[in-house]
Amino acid sequence: MLAADGNPPVRADVKRFYKEVGVEEKDEGSFAVTVDGRVVKTPMRAPLVLPSEALAVAVAQEWDAQRTHIEPLFMPLTKFASTVLDRYPEVRDKVTNNLVKYLASDSLAFRNHNPGSLAALQHKKWDPVVEWVGQNHGVVLDVTDGLMPSHPAQSAEALRKYLDALDDWQLVGFDRIAASTRSVTLSLALTEGHLSPEQTLALSRLEEEFQTGVWGVVEGGHDIDETVAMVDLTATDVYLRILQLSQP
Repeated sequence: MLAADGNPPVRADVKRFYKEVGVEEKDEGSFAVTVDGRVVKTPMRAPLVLPSEALAVAVAQEWDAQRTHIEPLFMPLTKFASTVLDRYPEVRDKVTNNLVKYLASDSLAFRNHNPGSLAALQHKKWDPVVEWVGQNHGVVLDVTDGLMPSHPAQSAEALRKYLDALDDWQLVGFDRIAASTRSVTLSLALTEGHLSPEQTLALSRLEEEFQTGVWGVVEGGHDIDETVAMVDLTATDVYLRILQLSQP
């Protein structure tokens, strides 16, 4: 987690050690989050300086919302910012390459091989998103009920072009959605605002929901997974929308 200047990194069991949280303008267009007048620092000791006032205010609100103890689980925007400041741009090429490779195993390309209600549901729910991504961004999927799809080569090229156009802050959000949904296609649709977090979650859990409809919900399993995923996607969507506020 993060630390205030002069303090050790914040662990999950650390008590709130500050009273006032603020935002301080630095260079033109950048804003630092402060606690008791000191700039917050990341685990790698980088100043928590953000690219827009809107994002800085949102991160500051996370810090101010902490009560008796620091709860990193409830500070997703801080985590995104820390990831960018500590790991980028060094890991950018690796992240981009992994996302392009991930396209080959995109969950929306794989359909149930047994004709029936699940296969029909997948076509009904997934095909519109697959078509939208292909038509609007050139990322065409080879939908299959076999072992491995064979996407057109230009799909990977189109995806790489799209990812290269994102800045580091946006790429962190895109990567988080792809990991949560197991789908680059869904990540692109949510990042672009074509889908809501609720719609994205429903599409990413289509098969699980179908199976629970047949076999029932495992309490403490399916319900917790769904809640965690919903929180994750909603937080990432909020993060991306805040970033958009500072764009021309």
